[in-house]
Amino acid sequence: MKSVLIGNGINIQFGGKAYCNDFILMRIMFNAKANKYNPLFDGLLSGEGIESIFRAFVDIANKARNGDYDRIGNSDDRKAIADFKDRYTVPITKYYEIMLEDWFLLIRLFFIANADIKDQWQSAKQGFERIILDGIYNDGMLTDVHQNMNKKVKRFFAGFDNIFSLNYDCNLEALTGRNVLHLHGNYSVPADSENPDTVEGYMRQQAGQLVVIDEFRHCFCNALLDYSGELKIKRALYVKKGTTEMNRWLELSRRDEAEFKKQTALLRAKDEYAFQFVNTYVQNPNLKVGTDLPF
Repeated sequence: MKSVLIGNGINIQFGGKAYCNDFILMRIMFNAKANKYNPLFDGLLSGEGIESIFRAFVDIANKARNGDYDRIGNSDDRKAIADFKDRYTVPITKYYEIMLEDWFLLIRLFFIANADIKDQWQSAKQGFERIILDGIYNDGMLTDVHQNMNKKVKRFFAGFDNIFSLNYDCNLEALTGRNVLHLHGNYSVPADSENPDTVEGYMRQQAGQLVVIDEFRHCFCNALLDYSGELKIKRALYVKKGTTEMNRWLELSRRDEAEFKKQTALLRAKDEYAFQFVNTYVQNPNLKVGTDLPF
């Protein structure tokens, strides 16, 4: 069987510079200045605030280059810092010189280096994920890139049994009419937290806690963004491991109800959320534990 892996280069080739790193980041800055992202941050972070953060991170990037963060974080962080230093060999002068996913490393370093805000790292990451996804989306024009691809391109893809993509858009589906395997998620599938077909999303829906904003629906997708490939793989494998664990609970509930109740009572004493998660899955075994990416 023949397979092909496609990355952002195809969008640049057929969509132009609008999908280059620097143009995406400059578009985010323009949108922030126009206060487009106010709804995403519920008024807690203004466009001016986003602009200030982006410009301040140039200094953080150079500190990372110079070794200021070498002694903080875990092993994943230190590997990522070493890789960052290998790739950025000259001083950074503009925010758009920083590659998109490197922003997540810099955000993490900033937060874990400051003990008083360390626990806010994940919330900050989530906010930046959403504005980066919007910047890539380009007001929906990204979804039309396939219209610039001719029959020769379509024939090229016809020569492969499997098409894998690192992109979040569905241009190749629109071009070929075939299923495309998205390794990093895609805009058309909601994030686990917002997807009623997953355990977490179902629980949040039942509690009235879904937070999708209609005009930013593409920002609440299941896109996998992180500062290292290893972390992306860990997240994907975490879902597979969780699925195995939930099936173990399901099998126990069917085989020995008394033992199931005993073990879930012990679980509840330790972790109420985990208890609710297990019970929700056992009562609704058609739900997904999370996004099952084709790793």
